[in-house]
Amino acid sequence: AAVPSVALGTSGVSPLDMASAFATLATGGIRHDPFWVRRVEDSSGRVLEERIIGTRRVLDATTTFQLVDMMRAVLDEGTGAVVRQQGFQLPAAGKTGTTDDFNDAWFTGFTPTLSASVWVGFDRGTSLRDPQGRGVTGGRAAAPVWAEFMRRATEGEPRREFPVPGDIRFLRVNASRF
Repeated sequence: AAVPSVALGTSGVSPLDMASAFATLATGGIRHDPFWVRRVEDSSGRVLEERIIGTRRVLDATTTFQLVDMMRAVLDEGTGAVVRQQGFQLPAAGKTGTTDDFNDAWFTGFTPTLSASVWVGFDRGTSLRDPQGRGVTGGRAAAPVWAEFMRRATEGEPRREFPVPGDIRFLRVNASRF
């Protein structure tokens, strides 16, 4: 059954499910079914088994782009700013997460071509605290791991921007008038 409040963190979701969901945002609303192994070949290069990747549009491209554009700010000026501080500079978007009791800290983010999720925690319900007793957040614990992984995983990749749907318009807003 659908649980609309899951977007607010009201129930457990696996890192694979998070990365898969965010990958749908990265592709402008096209879902690619996640998989573990794409192809198996023998020593001669003969394909023994191959996964055909299923895709389908599940979100409107214009609405999806607006969400992605907002999620870029998480890395550029929000709770995931550590990603930029650690040197990951490719176009990317993401979201930090922390449970109320600091049992779970996560960061899920994506570029136009790669989505990854990092979870930091104890699977026995133990609170994550630093030596000063402060609760550990997704921005402090999981985002740095994500940044290091993405920096290495995308090394040498060309800079790719998120595609902008044709009906998106950018307007300059003078915030001092509000």
